[in-house]
Amino acid sequence: MTNQLSKKKLRVAVLMGGPSGEREVSLSSGKEVVKALEASGKFDVLPFEVTKDGKLPPMSNIGVAFIAMHGKGGEDGTIQSLLELAGIPYTGSGVLASALGMDKVRSLALFRDAGLKVPEYEVIRDKRQETRIKFPVVTKPNFHGSSLGVSICRNGSELKKGIALAKKYDKDVIVQQFIEGVELTCAVLGNENPKALSVVEIIAKKGDFYDYASKYDEGGSDHIIPAIIPKEVEKQVKAWAIKAHQVVGCRGFSRTDFMYGSPHSVPRSGTSRGQNLYVLEINTIPGLTPTSLFPDAARAAGYEFSELIEKLLHLALQNR
Repeated sequence: MTNQLSKKKLRVAVLMGGPSGEREVSLSSGKEVVKALEASGKFDVLPFEVTKDGKLPPMSNIGVAFIAMHGKGGEDGTIQSLLELAGIPYTGSGVLASALGMDKVRSLALFRDAGLKVPEYEVIRDKRQETRIKFPVVTKPNFHGSSLGVSICRNGSELKKGIALAKKYDKDVIVQQFIEGVELTCAVLGNENPKALSVVEIIAKKGDFYDYASKYDEGGSDHIIPAIIPKEVEKQVKAWAIKAHQVVGCRGFSRTDFMYGSPHSVPRSGTSRGQNLYVLEINTIPGLTPTSLFPDAARAAGYEFSELIEKLLHLALQNR
């Protein structure tokens, strides 16, 4: 197939915004993508801002769409379905993988069935305000991202508040075992033969965990690359990130979040078989903001931001 990126001024539609609670994050990601593509001078860049009620401006003569949308309407298979019907190639995962990745309950079940260790969890779909899982627990909306609606609950009173907060974002609430330890993430890049990038250790500085402020406020967190963990655990994180990517059916890129630890001490060096490693969730459209993790991991692998964006376009056109 002719390399379409070598042709003059490939028309790239950058989709951002949308109706989800992650709209502002999406706009930030989209603006960074537009800036990088325009600076290269190789592309005819068309920024498209999807409205808060989900309306998409008319699109015509588009060579490829770069999806910089997060959350409902953008990361869940919705926009992917529209682009499939329009015959427009697009970055990232397809319809089914996007839907599965957004649905934490179903993706956790897939991970568990594939032999990946996940924290003990249950789903609350009714008015119940108690759990069989031992405190402390984490409550989160099933169908949301950017840590919106997430709480750490240490007793029954906090659990009620955590469930109520999560239900503001989704009717299904996950109650999950809280894992104390080191928070890690691993980015994956590629289609048929995806490669894991450097494992990143996350140190949240705004709250008790990697919450919205820690993710997006300037100085909200430190990203340690490579993570300070045993080599065996690093190898396992990379292998599990690739497996999670493939189990869900991702393409292009993804980022899987992990906890390495237990209620007890966490070995930071020496030997370990990684028995305390847990998969938390997968992100099929990782953030591309100035404070996001994926660009940092890519940079450590030798991809400057503009190179990463072009690589994602290459991968999108391979899927055409």
